Amino acid sequence: MARALNTRRYHHRFVHKLAILTLMLLPWAAVAVHSQGFMVQPMRIDISGRAGQTLRVPLELRNTSGDQARLLEIRTTHLGQKPNGQWGIAAEDPATAAGFSVSALDWLELAEERVNIDPLSAGEVDLSIRVPYGAGGTYVAGVLVDSPPPPGQAGIGVRMRFIIPVIVEIVGRPVRRQVSISNVEMRYTSTDGNGPKSTYVMLGITNEGRTFPRIRGTVQVEVWSNGRWRHVTRVEYRELGIMPGVRLSLPEDLQRRLPSGKYRLRADLRVDGRRTPPLTRELAFEGDPEADLLAYDQVLTLSPEMLTLDVAPGATRTNIVSITNPSDEAISVSAAALTPQGLQGVAMGDVVGETLSAAPWLQIRPSEFTLRPNGRQNVRVISRIPREGVKHGHYYALLQLETWYQDGQSAGETTSKAHLVNAAVSSSPAGTIERVLLSEVDAEAGEYAVSGRFINVGNVHLKPAVRAQVLDPRGFERLGTELSGERGYLLPLENRDFGGKLDLSRLGDGYYALQLSAEYAEEETTSRRLPIRVERTAAGELSVRILSNSEDEHRNPAVEPQRE
Repeated sequence: MARALNTRRYHHRFVHKLAILTLMLLPWAAVAVHSQGFMVQPMRIDISGRAGQTLRVPLELRNTSGDQARLLEIRTTHLGQKPNGQWGIAAEDPATAAGFSVSALDWLELAEERVNIDPLSAGEVDLSIRVPYGAGGTYVAGVLVDSPPPPGQAGIGVRMRFIIPVIVEIVGRPVRRQVSISNVEMRYTSTDGNGPKSTYVMLGITNEGRTFPRIRGTVQVEVWSNGRWRHVTRVEYRELGIMPGVRLSLPEDLQRRLPSGKYRLRADLRVDGRRTPPLTRELAFEGDPEADLLAYDQVLTLSPEMLTLDVAPGATRTNIVSITNPSDEAISVSAAALTPQGLQGVAMGDVVGETLSAAPWLQIRPSEFTLRPNGRQNVRVISRIPREGVKHGHYYALLQLETWYQDGQSAGETTSKAHLVNAAVSSSPAGTIERVLLSEVDAEAGEYAVSGRFINVGNVHLKPAVRAQVLDPRGFERLGTELSGERGYLLPLENRDFGGKLDLSRLGDGYYALQLSAEYAEEETTSRRLPIRVERTAAGELSVRILSNSEDEHRNPAVEPQRE
């Protein structure tokens, strides 16, 4: 997976635990991190407002030290994005891009810049965001929370600071969304004292629009062999956001030495859940001259494909999983139970994602073995459930099988899931749509992109299907389309973006509601509405405007905001 920071939106009950944490070596005495640390909430601020509006967000600062008060310094800063997708302070890092062109720094004002917090206590500082008239699109800045060195200390220590991204979306006329794949290439790096020989795939992505979408890319690598294209490997990049005006160049290590030859790269990109046109490139690749084996991905066969276990507190269970190597090459396998990515760094109320992980309870034996060509290995998945603290109905783990050729090159990985069911707690499927976004694709043709984020707020995995509708004032559907998104199950607390396209030129002038509806279980649905107004200018050009929930409701019952 790409090593970019994975951030999630802050929204009401959903508190993202992951911040940008900068560790600095300072000339003062080292102390234990837990005794000199602090926490900040929210860790990321995504907020919408209208031009001319003043928005306010409370920042909670918590002193996690139990033996001393802590002085925290708070300031605002330009925030940019590095080519690898990570955040950076634009004034400090020349590698950041677009940190000034879409900066909201001048809009931010802190009620206090220095706060002294007692041990194991919390303080609150208000952040004001004054959106100027004439603003449109998405703007970004940051709040930096720093812990200055304790007085009278000497030596080397660790200093912590948090960067809280502030992303302000201006509500009004939809702005242009234009994110595309700019390039895809493959590079071979030989040993030069900095690392081992390997091959890297570089995915270039450009945001020439005014939105701040979530993106997820994949690259398929193929080689021309015996008169046909043959699959070598598939690269998946972690989801991340891309700022307006930014060009990303995302590296991914294939962990293999590919020989020279004719290769084909197919890059695919999802933007807010919707696929964009792919980019395919053929290239004469100069690889490792000493490589005599092309390391293809080898997909193992697991039976059962998904392991479901009924568990009880204090019980131990053993299940057998059969693993087959369908290839004609011997491969080494390393098996482990991991916490699924979707459960990491998220929380809802008092429920933290990691507490739904079954990984600490599972052992795989043997965890390392070699599979002969067309060979099979039975492994035992042993679950030891603690007697106390098993209060949820469903727990999940990722079963990951990393595979290697005998010369140490990667043969890819195969994954499955383990689902542990606690029958003492009933299943409660529930979901919500966190946001509805409308952005311009081709205004002259009336094409607009619609997207929404679905969040699993229940206690069991779901497989949601999302549909977008445009409703007239009487509640009748005038336009509709099914939205696409990643496939597969959505774990509790996990979110997924869905996207599609609508031709709003087919609508007459008037008031409408853009509604997203998600069906996630039998006869279980949720929806959210966004009021819009469509009209033509004197020149006949289409004009679309997003309304506030209170705007024109008396003339349009269909646009009244739904209450969850």
